[in-house]
Amino acid sequence: MTDGRKEIRCRLAPAEKLDFELTCLGLGKSQNDAAREAILEYVARHKSLVDERIRRVETTDVAVSNNETIASLLHEEKNRRGTWRRIATDAGMPTPRVRQLAAGEHPTNEELVALSSVLTRDAQPISTSQLKAIRDCTFPNQMPSNTSQRT
Repeated sequence: MTDGRKEIRCRLAPAEKLDFELTCLGLGKSQNDAAREAILEYVARHKSLVDERIRRVETTDVAVSNNETIASLLHEEKNRRGTWRRIATDAGMPTPRVRQLAAGEHPTNEELVALSSVLTRDAQPISTSQLKAIRDCTFPNQMPSNTSQRT
């Protein structure tokens, strides 16, 4: 009689397999129980990250257009101001970095804060939370950076 469970197989390097076996033995858990627990934790963590991203996007004060990106907003601003240097100066950022962002690179949270002081939509400033929502929709597989490191 089966309980409806399905079998999942994976391949581990010999050292990984030995580590797993020794860990299970040390914890007094069966390998099946430990593997099931690891899979369930992985799935729960992924669902949590997706739910958090959805919550952040839903709590922004404006919906994100499917074709709106940080790069497109920078290009619109360049059309208004005439040069990348003016945008960079007003945002307090290096001009080469503004050009990289306009080419589609992933902006950090700090860069979005700086850009929120210069980017506009319908003559209204775009908030940092709106820019973060746009970035998160543009780069769905990257977690937001809380540091000045560029991802």
